[in-house]
Amino acid sequence: MSEQLPNGYSPRLYNEDLGPLPQKWNWYNIFAFWMSDVHSVGGYVFAASLFALGLASWQVLIALLCGICIVQLIANLVAKPSQQAAVPYPVICRLAFGVFGANIPAVIRGLIAVAWYGIQTYLASSALIIVVLRFFPSMEVYATPQFAGLSYLGWFGFLSLWFVQALVFWAGMESIRRFIDWAGPVVYAVMFLLAGWIVWKAGWSNINFTLAEKSLSGWQAFGQVIVATALVVSYFSGPTLNFGDFSRYCRSMSDVRRGNFWGLPVNFLAFSLVTVVIVSGTLPVFGEMLHDPIATVARIDNDVAVLLGAFAFVTATIGINIVANFVSPAFDFANVAPSKISWRAGGMIAAIASIFITPWNLFNNPEVIHYTLDVLAAFIGPLFGILLVDYYLIKKQQIDVDALFNDGSSGRYYYSGGINWTAVKALVPATLMGVAITFTPMLQPMANFAWFTGCFLGGVLYFALARRDSTVHLSPSLGQA
Repeated sequence: MSEQLPNGYSPRLYNEDLGPLPQKWNWYNIFAFWMSDVHSVGGYVFAASLFALGLASWQVLIALLCGICIVQLIANLVAKPSQQAAVPYPVICRLAFGVFGANIPAVIRGLIAVAWYGIQTYLASSALIIVVLRFFPSMEVYATPQFAGLSYLGWFGFLSLWFVQALVFWAGMESIRRFIDWAGPVVYAVMFLLAGWIVWKAGWSNINFTLAEKSLSGWQAFGQVIVATALVVSYFSGPTLNFGDFSRYCRSMSDVRRGNFWGLPVNFLAFSLVTVVIVSGTLPVFGEMLHDPIATVARIDNDVAVLLGAFAFVTATIGINIVANFVSPAFDFANVAPSKISWRAGGMIAAIASIFITPWNLFNNPEVIHYTLDVLAAFIGPLFGILLVDYYLIKKQQIDVDALFNDGSSGRYYYSGGINWTAVKALVPATLMGVAITFTPMLQPMANFAWFTGCFLGGVLYFALARRDSTVHLSPSLGQA
């Protein structure tokens, strides 16, 4: 890669994808981002699972509202530094971790995205195969032979969706913006049609907003509301961490906040309610409760409706996979070696890696996927705490944008050898606590709150250590970028 470097910028820290860009997005683009993030097979199953916790419907709605409002607050906080400097998440990490130390949080987020990218692609392909077998039952013979743990039909579905996602991504960020702008609304249209059909078939009196087989009350119910709230925050923690990858394109923070309001509390609550109507109605209509929307669509006795529904949900899953698990590692891996790895190359590294981890084997072994993703997720909470404390409390919302690309020893974010060891010292013990919670049976009740404990510990430790380290502070005379 060869390109003109701005004066004083290092090729070890800068390429055109990582540098400041024109900010043209409006509030609807942010709203569409969250629609793509929520409107997927995984989002559908997650929303339905909250109504199956044994709580009354109004208690679930309280948990949803509390959880999603916390996510909205965090998203607004995370968005501001990237919107202010017009740079992505890994570059903003240089504020707290140093110009080279930022590769630590970048690679952590990239690895999490690779794992989820493969799993989401596999889930979408499995749903697609359900529809393929509906129209071509003779292909059932290819669903049995195995290669690397997956059937030939499974390989066909996985690689087909892998290729489609790669095409959308390769077209560039503007194409991704256009894709997510219409993908979310399309799913809503299909969801409302499907819900209407289910209610018409089942009868409104047979729709129950509580999907649980048991009923909780008293302190048990209160505890489960707290757990449900924590689950909502944890579910959105990945895309929220690198939300700066998208807020950097936005014209103003008011646009970001407006988009977050409509895309999170309003959108997620509406989507959850429509989801529970559909899931509840599948019991009287099909004789069993179906939590997979594509399996529900495949049962409809109208071929056009099946094709339309399958297309919508597969498109939605492609949307979330691109915005949450393709764009993020593209920036993260490009940040490691900007002169050698472009944004597109970084994304393709992640996509290819997602094949070699054989996500179907991960997904089909709950214990392996549990420990793999939980260990990686143990890093997410502390990263939130460190990054937010550094920007809001230590740096006082001041950014020297040029210094983010300066690898000279006198650079403001060079710290010690390009690494802020104060941030690393805060990250390690906070992360080890998250890992301990994952592997220690006695601490398992805290597992649902790992994000909160990690965020709190990471932030407090960093604040305490940074207060004693003068190299972490910016000069009071530095103005905002």
